[in-house]
Amino acid sequence: MLCERCGKETATVYYTDIQEGKLTQLHLCKKCADELGISHQASPGEFAISNLLGGMLDEADETETEATAARCSVCGLMYGEFKEAGRLGCPTCYGSFAASLKDLLRRIHGSSQHEGKVPSSEVGLVAERREVRRLRDDLQKAVDAEEFERAAEIRDQLRALQTRSGPSEEG
Repeated sequence: MLCERCGKETATVYYTDIQEGKLTQLHLCKKCADELGISHQASPGEFAISNLLGGMLDEADETETEATAARCSVCGLMYGEFKEAGRLGCPTCYGSFAASLKDLLRRIHGSSQHEGKVPSSEVGLVAERREVRRLRDDLQKAVDAEEFERAAEIRDQLRALQTRSGPSEEG
């Protein structure tokens, strides 16, 4: 397709604009797009997941200097390198950058806990783990608020649940 403006060059920039319910589409060459001030950074073949992740990581608080200096003990990847590449180096990186990754997952998905589908064979186990996690959170809140009677009740609920199901993998 040729540029709709000059009619000479191949259109490589596809611009879509919606204002007040009106749709405007332009197919332009790079030169005409530049002249009109239309960005063409995401040209075909130039998009990378690292650009998307990098943008989300850039939104993070500037107090992340400690996290940026963090380094994986196994592969040696630094958090700053992860921000640039958008890819972790090894399974140990998840532990090395845990706090920053939790914040990133919260920004992307709205939660850092998996809330999706669960295999039918694991439904009971997952529900139990969620209940244990909820009770532990409630217990911590009760202790922080110095509601020790309530904390004792929650502790007993936790013990009863763990006695029924055996030792928890979460600790």
